[in-house]
Amino acid sequence: IPDDWQRRLRLEDGNDKGRIYRIRPEGRPHEKRPRMDHMSHLELVAKLASENGWVRDMAHQRLLWEEALDVVPEIEALVVSDGNMPSRVQALSVLNGLGQVKEGVLRDCLEAKQPALRESALRISRGLSIEAVELTDLALSLLEDDHDRVRLAAAEYVGNRHSQKASIGLMQCLIAERDPWVRRAAHSSLAAHAAAGITWLIDEQIEMPKESLEALVQTLEGQRRYGLLGRYLHFLSSRREADRALAIVEVLAGLKAPGAGLVAIRDSVSVETWEAISKCVAERIDFLAVHDDGAEKGQELALLCGWFPARRDQDREVLTSQLWGNNSDSAKMAAFDRLAEFGDSVFQELLIPRWRELPLTLQEHGLSQVFRRTEWTLAFLEEASQSQKGADMLRPIKGAKRAWMLKHPSGDIQRLAESLLGRIDEKVVDRLSRLSLGLEMAGRPDEGQTLFVNY
Repeated sequence: IPDDWQRRLRLEDGNDKGRIYRIRPEGRPHEKRPRMDHMSHLELVAKLASENGWVRDMAHQRLLWEEALDVVPEIEALVVSDGNMPSRVQALSVLNGLGQVKEGVLRDCLEAKQPALRESALRISRGLSIEAVELTDLALSLLEDDHDRVRLAAAEYVGNRHSQKASIGLMQCLIAERDPWVRRAAHSSLAAHAAAGITWLIDEQIEMPKESLEALVQTLEGQRRYGLLGRYLHFLSSRREADRALAIVEVLAGLKAPGAGLVAIRDSVSVETWEAISKCVAERIDFLAVHDDGAEKGQELALLCGWFPARRDQDREVLTSQLWGNNSDSAKMAAFDRLAEFGDSVFQELLIPRWRELPLTLQEHGLSQVFRRTEWTLAFLEEASQSQKGADMLRPIKGAKRAWMLKHPSGDIQRLAESLLGRIDEKVVDRLSRLSLGLEMAGRPDEGQTLFVNY
C-alpha cells in the first residue's frame, strides 16, 4: 500500500487494544451472564422469560437435561402468560421436550395473537398422538391465516389428520392458496385425502385449479383410482363448452402414463360417460380448427389432439393443416411436436419429406425430435442424401451434433453422415473425447488434472 494511502487509512489505529471486541447497544451496559449450573428448577424457569437468547437457551438445555417434571405447571403458566413471544415459544418447546404438552395448552397457543406461537403449536401438534376434534377445527381455521408460515404449518398438520373435514380443508387450501410453498405442503399430504377430496369436488361441482391438478391426478393414478378420475372427467364434460375440453385434457396431461391411463379410465366409466368426454374434446378441436386465430389457440389445439384413438386420423389432418398453414411459428412448433408423438410412420412419411418447407426456426427446433430416435435420424439423413439440397437440411446442425452423427454406433448413420458432412479427423475426436472425460472427472481433481496434463 503506498505511504500516502497508509496515512489516510490510519492502519495503526487500535494497535494498543486487543483483537476481540464485545459489541453492545449504545447506552446499555454489558450484561454479565449468570452461572446457571447451580440454579434450582424454579430459577431456570424464571430465566426462560429473559430477553437474552443465550440465557433462554441455557435454561432450556438444563431443564431438559435434569428432566424437570416438578416445574411443569410453572412452565405451562409461562406459555399461556402475556410474556414476550420468544419466551412463550421456548417454554412450549421445553414442555414438548419433557413430553408434557397438554391439549388445553395447545388450544390456547393456536388461538394466540402471536403468529410464531401459532406456528410452533401446529408443528408440535403434528408429532403428538392427540386427535382432539377441537384442535383439528382450529388448525383448519388457520389454513386461512394471514401469515404464510402459519398456513404452511396448518397444511402439514391437517394432512396428518384422517377425517372428512381434513380432506375437505386440504382441497379448499389447494383451490384458494396462492403461496407455492403452502400449496406444496398441501400436495405432500394428498395421498391420504385424494379420494375423499375429489369426491367432494365432484359433489360440490368445483373445478381444481391447474397449478394443483397435476399432483391430484398423479396421486389418484398411483393409487389406481381411475374410476374417480373418470367421474371427475364426466363432471368436467358438463361445464361450459368453451372451458370443458381444455380442462379434460389438462387432467389427461397430468397422467404419468397417459396411454395406459386412458384405457383404465375408459374401462372404469360407463359408455355414456366416455362418449360424453370424447365428444366435448372433439367439438373443441373442430371449433379451433376453423377459428384458430393466434399462437395461444394453436397451442391449445395441439394439446387437445391425439388423445382418443377413434379420431386419431382426423386429429392428424388437423395438426397437418396447422403445421403447413399460415400460422405463427409457436403454433407450428406445437403441431410439429404433437405430430412427432404420433409415431414413426407420421414422422418419417409426413414430416421428413417436407423438411425443407419448414421455416428455419422450426427446422432447428425439429432437430431435437430427429435425434431422439435412431430410426428418425436415419430417415432424416437418407432424405438429405437423396435431395439436391441436402446441404440445406444439414445447415442448422451444429458441431456437437455433427460429431455425434459421425461417431454414431449405427454404421448406416455414420456412413450417411460421412458422405454428407465429410470425415472427421480422428485425432480431433480423440482429443475432444479426452477433454470431455477430463471435465467429467472435475470432481476427482487428481485424475482430471493428469488427463489434461498428458493430453
